[in-house]
Amino acid sequence: MKKFNNQKLNEENIKIHLYNKEILAFANSHGNGKRLTKYHTSVQKIGRLCGSRIIIDILWQKNLKYKKIAELGYHIDACALGIASAAIFNDAAKNSSENEINYIYAQIKNMLKGNDFCYKEMEGWQKLSLLQAASLYRARHDAILLPAEAILQAFTDD
Repeated sequence: MKKFNNQKLNEENIKIHLYNKEILAFANSHGNGKRLTKYHTSVQKIGRLCGSRIIIDILWQKNLKYKKIAELGYHIDACALGIASAAIFNDAAKNSSENEINYIYAQIKNMLKGNDFCYKEMEGWQKLSLLQAASLYRARHDAILLPAEAILQAFTDD
C-alpha cells in the first residue's frame, strides 16, 4: 500500500485524493470539449488501459517553416483526470510546436513517475499541477497522457 502524507491510501482514499473538488470543478467547467468546424488534421486515440477516447482537431498556423498549432479542438470521453488534461492542452497548446509538445509530454510522464515537475516555469501549463496526485494511481496515467499523444500523432500524420 502506498503512503501519502504518512497516511495509508486505500482505494477510497485514492479516489478522494485524485478526484478532489478542484479537479472535478475544472473538468466540469470544460465538459467533453468542443471540436473545430474547420481543421487541417483530426486524430482519434483510445487509451489502452482505461478505454478513454479523444478526438483532436488541429488547425495549423500558416506560412511557417515548422508546424505550430493555431487552433485546437477536441471531444473526449474519459474520467475527470482525462477531461482536465484535455482542457489544459486545449488552453495551453496554442502556438506550440512539436518539440514543445514533446517536452511537455516528457515532463508529464516524469511527473507521473513521482518526480518533481516545475510547471511554474512553463507559461500556460500551471494547471498540470492538478494532475500530480495521479502519480500514485497508474491506472489513470493513460487518460492523462492521451491528449498529448493525440497531438503528437497529429504532428506526424499530417
